[in-house]
Amino acid sequence: MVSYITTEVMEVRVKISRFQRTVVSSSLAAGLFAAGALRSDAASQQPFFLHNGDTVVFYGDSITEQQMYPRDIETFVDTRFPKMHVKFINSGWSGDRVTGGGGGGIDLRLKRDVINYKPTVVTIFLGMNDGAYTKYDENTFQTYKNGLIHIIDSLKASLPGVRISLLTPSYYDRNVKKWGSADYNATLVVYTDFVKHYAFTHNIPVADENEALSSAIIEGEKTDPNFAVSGDGVHPDEVGHLIMAAAVLNSWNAPPIAQDLVLQEGVPTTVTSPLPWPFPDSARKALDVSFLPKDLDVFQVSLPTPKNFTPADADAKYGLYVDGTFISTVPANADGSVTVDLNQFPNLPQEKQAQTVLGLVEKRVDLWHGFWQNRGIDFVSPKDVPTEAELRKLSDENKSLDTLRDDAHNASQPLPHTFLLKKM
Repeated sequence: MVSYITTEVMEVRVKISRFQRTVVSSSLAAGLFAAGALRSDAASQQPFFLHNGDTVVFYGDSITEQQMYPRDIETFVDTRFPKMHVKFINSGWSGDRVTGGGGGGIDLRLKRDVINYKPTVVTIFLGMNDGAYTKYDENTFQTYKNGLIHIIDSLKASLPGVRISLLTPSYYDRNVKKWGSADYNATLVVYTDFVKHYAFTHNIPVADENEALSSAIIEGEKTDPNFAVSGDGVHPDEVGHLIMAAAVLNSWNAPPIAQDLVLQEGVPTTVTSPLPWPFPDSARKALDVSFLPKDLDVFQVSLPTPKNFTPADADAKYGLYVDGTFISTVPANADGSVTVDLNQFPNLPQEKQAQTVLGLVEKRVDLWHGFWQNRGIDFVSPKDVPTEAELRKLSDENKSLDTLRDDAHNASQPLPHTFLLKKM
């Protein structure tokens, strides 16, 4: 069977995949959530994967072409690292496999849609189409395994020093599937194991997207039996994409805290801190079902427990003020302390500024996607090998969007704001 793991291990992983939403769902979810807390603590001690001046190409199939998880990664980097200049390019193509697809064979795809931009970082997210939406087949798996290794080796040969980031195949939800085998995720679990094994043995960051999404579904089903993160079982919605983006950022050692400011009661405090992570409101459910985005979106102010605590302190109410404007009344905790999640107030100036960043990023990726969809033009056509002039034209088209990249960067610069928690 699979050369890098024993047959017995593979069979166990397939069985877990088939029954993880029923028999082992509670223990699996608990273990994943506990692991998430440890992962975030460790990540805060390690340097961030991206560097100032990086160019990042997101390479993959239709899930990447949806452009949502790449957008969410970009808005996080823009707002959390406002002094860094990082260029992001989406090269996802619907239907792609490790051998290529509608955009041409893999070597053409890599030359035209990745190497052409001279990236310093490439993320690779393939596998959903590679298993052919059916039960596990050894020959099909070997094609995926060898093809993924070929992609990595080709990029390293053409781009000396390039840093690779891997994403495992995402989750196939049999409860909302519109095509393919009901047990197809069992196939993807085996593919996931290979990607993780290869990444660990080659010191490559890896995001386990299959596990991230399946654990979120398990958590969501606790309160909603019909909870899903995909409308067709394959393509994640905004909730799923935010979780996937957080899994990538977690593998990149992203810092978990934008702001965690401890105030003194009644004392205005002015700070300049990074903006909160901006993402669409339709993705907010992700914070309830996954530790991954929640741990990266800590944006809060607090008061400690009063030194001379009395039971009355637990019943106290406090007014939250930002820049002198009353925002809300907030209750004390049982120990008299106060913790305010600022993300719940969309009208805060920081939240409005962050949403401006999101709007600018979305504008640029939509323009690029519109151009990307115009596949009749010669230099995107899979029918021939592009000339150097055509490659330059494609690169120049992307470069023409740099003004919008600069606008998003400028809009990400944090401003000073004054916070006050005052007993009512």
